[in-house]
Amino acid sequence: MNDEDVLSVGEAIDAIRNRKNSLSAKLAGEIKADDIARLRDAILAGGEDCLVSLDLSKTAGLKELKDEAFLECAALKSVILPDSVESIGKKAFSKCTALTSFVVPVKVSQIRKKTFSKCRSLKSVVLPQMLTEIGKKAFKKCSSLSSIELPPKLSSIGKSAFYGCSSLESINIPDMCIFIGDQAFGRCAKLTHFSIGTSYAYSSEGGVLYNKDKTRLLAYPTAAGEIHLASGLKEIEAYALAETAVTAVSIPEGVASINANAFENCVELKSVSIPSTVTSIGAWAFAGCKSLENILLPAGLSQLGASAFRSCAIKSIVLPEGLKTIDSGAFSYCTGLGSLDIPPSVFEIGAAVVYMCSALTHFAIADTDGWYMTDDEFNWRAKNRGKEIDVASIAVADFAAINGRFIKAYLYKK
Repeated sequence: MNDEDVLSVGEAIDAIRNRKNSLSAKLAGEIKADDIARLRDAILAGGEDCLVSLDLSKTAGLKELKDEAFLECAALKSVILPDSVESIGKKAFSKCTALTSFVVPVKVSQIRKKTFSKCRSLKSVVLPQMLTEIGKKAFKKCSSLSSIELPPKLSSIGKSAFYGCSSLESINIPDMCIFIGDQAFGRCAKLTHFSIGTSYAYSSEGGVLYNKDKTRLLAYPTAAGEIHLASGLKEIEAYALAETAVTAVSIPEGVASINANAFENCVELKSVSIPSTVTSIGAWAFAGCKSLENILLPAGLSQLGASAFRSCAIKSIVLPEGLKTIDSGAFSYCTGLGSLDIPPSVFEIGAAVVYMCSALTHFAIADTDGWYMTDDEFNWRAKNRGKEIDVASIAVADFAAINGRFIKAYLYKK
């Protein structure tokens, strides 16, 4: 078959299915969703070694590319869609590992969930001017994507949209963008520059993405080594520094909350300076920080989120007087933790707080009076339907061991 030949859908399917070498196929005529499914089957049938390039630009009738249209077509090197396409479904090109470039048709307004996820050879993507939304994980782990121009009408970038785009060096945030999801740029270790014009929602400085007035740190994908966060901050948002190469961090006075997953899986993190102004540490905030042995909690801390320090290397920690809530699994899997004292100010202790803390020999609740137990989180939050319990009589193993009697128990005071 000559590369210049124009084929019908049926001819193209036969040629692709029976290919012995890489080929390019130009199609013409009417094409339907079922034909796309047949094309996918033909690409898969021919194996991964013989690459396929599809030119559908001269076909007619195709308005929608359905979910998973070319999912896992590892032999698909390129595809040109007709301008008639208005919608591209979820995972349409996910795991097309040979796909190197793509031009999104001009009528498409949304890139859906995982549309191009794990297209590891994808280097170039042209987005249409009318695009308004990039969905969750849309370009996740497109590790060859070094740049992409976001169109001016884009208003939303979904959670983990560009997560793991390890070659991405810069990104422009359009003025109309009002939403950027958690970890949208997580594990983008080369992303040193956010270009932001007159956006009323976002600002940037030194490779760090903030809200407009720089009171909330949203993303710091290149954080590495010892860092000092800028003064004026009030919140460190979810996943802001998660999975980065930071080893030590100084958080400025004025920060009130370290939100969920903020430093999760920072495996090289050894030192954190938390200011006196912090009142809450969110769920999984420091979970998986396997090098973090010591941390000083501020006196004003009132809430410690679920699994906040799960799987850390903490050997000892002092919980401040004034702490009120310790949520479930806060110190679970801290296998080096030897002792934990619960101050008298605490009136809520979630389930499995010290679960699998194999070195734990001392666990004591200072104020032993008036405690109730329930195995239901809703009742725990509502302080309802619990039964009174003598916490002083509970052994350490009951809270920490794999078969401990109270690992599923939620404790509270009325």
